[in-house]
Amino acid sequence: MYVYSKMNFLRNNEKMKYLKQILSLVIIIFICTSMISVKAYENTNNIQSSQGNADFLAESTFFDYYGKYQTSDTSDDRDNDHYSFEKFNSKISKYAKENKILYPLYFGDFNGAAGDSNHPEYNRDYGQPLYYNGKTNAYRFYWAINRANRNDNYSASIQGIVNDTLDEDGDILQKTDNGTIKMMYFNKDIIQGDVGNTVTDMKFPFKRRIKDGTNSMYYMFSSGKSGYKSNRNNITDIVSINRNTNHLDYWFDVNDNYSEIVRDMNGVNGWGTGRNEPGFFPFNTGADDSDVSKLHYGFGTKVEIPFLLNQDGMTTDVNGNKIPLQFNFKGDDDVWVFIDGKLVLDMGGDHSQTTGNINFKDKKATVDHAVQGSLKSDNLYQPTYTSVKNLSFSSDSFDNTGRYDENKPHMLTLFYMQRGMVESNLYIDFNFQPMKNKSLLEKQVDSSGVNKFLQSKTDEIAKNIDFRFNVYKNSRQQSYLKYLLTANEITKENIMDGNVVTLKDKYVAEFDEVFNKNDNVQIKEIEDKRFSTKWSVRNLTDNINLFSGNGVVTNQFTIKENATHYTSSIYHVKFINSIQKGNIRITKELSDKNVTDDVFRFRIDINSILGVDLDKPINYSGKYYVNGIEKNTSVYDGNYVIEIKVGETAEIRGIPLQSKFTITELDKDGYEVDNVNNNGTIEDGKSSITGFVENDENKIVYTNKLLKGRIEITKVDTDDTSKMLKGAEFKIEKINPDTKEKDESFNVKNSVTEDNGKAVFDNLLYGYYRITEVKSPEGYNLLNNPIEVNINKNNNGIVKITVQNSSKIQLPYTGAGGIKIFMLGSVIFIATAVSIYILWCKRKIKMRK
Repeated sequence: MYVYSKMNFLRNNEKMKYLKQILSLVIIIFICTSMISVKAYENTNNIQSSQGNADFLAESTFFDYYGKYQTSDTSDDRDNDHYSFEKFNSKISKYAKENKILYPLYFGDFNGAAGDSNHPEYNRDYGQPLYYNGKTNAYRFYWAINRANRNDNYSASIQGIVNDTLDEDGDILQKTDNGTIKMMYFNKDIIQGDVGNTVTDMKFPFKRRIKDGTNSMYYMFSSGKSGYKSNRNNITDIVSINRNTNHLDYWFDVNDNYSEIVRDMNGVNGWGTGRNEPGFFPFNTGADDSDVSKLHYGFGTKVEIPFLLNQDGMTTDVNGNKIPLQFNFKGDDDVWVFIDGKLVLDMGGDHSQTTGNINFKDKKATVDHAVQGSLKSDNLYQPTYTSVKNLSFSSDSFDNTGRYDENKPHMLTLFYMQRGMVESNLYIDFNFQPMKNKSLLEKQVDSSGVNKFLQSKTDEIAKNIDFRFNVYKNSRQQSYLKYLLTANEITKENIMDGNVVTLKDKYVAEFDEVFNKNDNVQIKEIEDKRFSTKWSVRNLTDNINLFSGNGVVTNQFTIKENATHYTSSIYHVKFINSIQKGNIRITKELSDKNVTDDVFRFRIDINSILGVDLDKPINYSGKYYVNGIEKNTSVYDGNYVIEIKVGETAEIRGIPLQSKFTITELDKDGYEVDNVNNNGTIEDGKSSITGFVENDENKIVYTNKLLKGRIEITKVDTDDTSKMLKGAEFKIEKINPDTKEKDESFNVKNSVTEDNGKAVFDNLLYGYYRITEVKSPEGYNLLNNPIEVNINKNNNGIVKITVQNSSKIQLPYTGAGGIKIFMLGSVIFIATAVSIYILWCKRKIKMRK
């Protein structure tokens, strides 16, 4: 027994170990599977989400009609929760009775109103779901308008419920015995308090996509199974009113397992599509998914789309083929579409998905399925047909050729209601161009006043400078906003670099649907000290100048509703940056205060403009001013130069700030640069200096000193150059090198050679001189001609001259013996010459005879 028990214990123990191993393996598999599924979920839901990726946002208002689940009211808790809207329906009945409304619309799933059958459709008493406060009848309750027609798969619309025009406030009207009245379902003065809630200033999103089977771009919104699939299954668009921010959150192209999706209940008794699917539930979140006690099946939406039409009512697809401009709707329940206040698509009724189309080329509006019969009928099997209506526009919608006026704004107004408690779907697309709320930020550079010689190069540089801006909405700095950038007549999509918008000259950033009504907007330019800045803010829609000012920050301005109802807001903010400029002033002075009429020449090179280095320096050849008198640069030794005299100032005007320049004084015989005062900085002995234009006045003073030289004359004997001659006297005169005329301003000087044969002239200014020997040494001849010399930089201011003098010829003195011999020789020479001449003459006479 003991052995058996022990054996049994061992067997049980082994089983326990085995079970533990299996359990551990199961846990591991479960964890791994969970991780894989989570990872797969993450991969399939990397979604661009709310507030930023819509291509158009339309003004919209949402109306929430309270049912029992919104008010926690249980007084109408009857018949399997079919009658969620009994209190609201009693309000409708009362309002309809007081105003004698012809066709009141009631809310609820009227299938099985008397239990689990369709009996109420044959028994009016049970079919009126008003058991609130003891009332059992609804005013003018008709099955035709409050239950789907059984033909065409429940999709037929009921036409004629509403008036065919909007009132002057843009509100939809309902017909009465005596005329019309504002439709209570879209009246914010009624949908409030315990009746419901009106949410205004919402933005309904549209995404621009290629529509299946068209090769054409359409603005779209597609909830659930109602339309756009883009060749992919299980994707949808979502909107959800965010109660915390009072904004309409939205997501595009999300998968069916995305957390924000809200599914319907397939009708309370299964009268819907056959399975729960994503639907259109703007007053719900993903947490309310498929929960009948939370889903808001009673709501209305008003959407306004301002737009323009092409002349022929057509556009082109991505392949360049012409296609009609169109608007399409598919969904449930009641839908009415107005253009410029006139009813175009009449798709009322408590129906399933129905389809409407507006073709602007053909000027036709088509509803695929419409009931042909009485609105007051209880017959749910009335015949249906395709309704086609001609579009009617005001006469000013066309030009004189009968085509659409492309500049005429139009307004499409859509009213949508969900009231049937079966399913909720909405699909809209259009390919006309909506007029978006726009805020334009434009940059311009003003180069007026820039030196004309530098104008072209300055414009070339300025147009490539980046200017940076910050954008504020409601005092909060914005980041990574999308915008359209127009540059050089080309427009492309762009996105902010963090919190910075970067623009160049003549660039425009267009922010579409970024700023909404009542938003406070402010733009700040990041300061660039090379420019002075002014700005302006203008409401282009109403043609109003709002603000203007100087500086880099605009006033805060508020986006207002326009005076013109059928247009969107367009605000234009322009920043004009004027190039800051300075002048270069060059003054010439002499250190020893001598008076001279000499002209000094300067070459000016521009190395950079606005801080941007040039490929190579530009030799300035524009205008300049001396003592206010305009002058032109001249050409000297292959350079464009400005010319001034001592005591004069040359001014070059209109140089852009942060421009680098080089000034070079050309060599001038007889002068050298002593120092240069460059805006207060002293630089010794430089003829060339570099500076920057940093303010209005940039002063450069060149101070020169006069160069002086000397002339050394050495007097030697012609026959014996080693013999130095003393006592030669020379005078020196300064002369004009061209005319050789004497410079009367120069004091003539004399110098006499010493024992060493040298005469020296000191402290002579550079220039041309004439040296004349006025007295020769004893026994020597005077120089026949003066000597001209030039003291200049080539000889370093020192001229050395060696003058050779010959001695005079010595004749014998009177009465000496030598003179007699000389005279006798002369007589003999003359007598001989005369004799020869006489003989020659006689011979010539004989020859003639």
